[in-house]
Amino acid sequence: MIAFWVAAALISAVAAGLVLHAAAQAALNAGSQDPTLALYRRQLTEIDDLADRGLIAPGERKGAHAEAARRLLHAADADVRPWTTDAALRKPVLAVAALVPLIALGLYFWVGSPGYPDQTFRSRLAAWRATDPATLSAPEMAAVLQALTVERPRDPEGFHDLAMAHAASDNPSGAARALRRA
Repeated sequence: MIAFWVAAALISAVAAGLVLHAAAQAALNAGSQDPTLALYRRQLTEIDDLADRGLIAPGERKGAHAEAARRLLHAADADVRPWTTDAALRKPVLAVAALVPLIALGLYFWVGSPGYPDQTFRSRLAAWRATDPATLSAPEMAAVLQALTVERPRDPEGFHDLAMAHAASDNPSGAARALRRA
């Protein structure tokens, strides 16, 4: 149980750290120029370089150059706002990163059963054997029949019923093993 809580805390801490890291990176890039124009200019020079080395045909160069130039013109004409981060948004990001794991933990304590011990398979199997078989699901019925075939290994009807229960619970390999024993 402690391993679950340690794993959940680590996953929450990593997720919150990633959110905070992204927010910090955005704060560092505040006010910097949009790199889109530089990217398209570099793409144009790379196309020319590839054509000079003979790696692309002149017709392909012309088409690729026209496409990159079209993108450059579109990006230059676009209404580009500088990358900014509002200082007022930093506190809500920090609050959300801290509160989401705490809210999840609170919901678990409210809806879940953190103090309830695990129910062993043996006790569940005993409860299933004591109930009406018509109320059991296919996997539960297969578990009950599996226990019965261990008690009566020479009963072919038990293995046949076990095969049917395995087939109903989408376990074809278990059904085949039970039919071989029947």
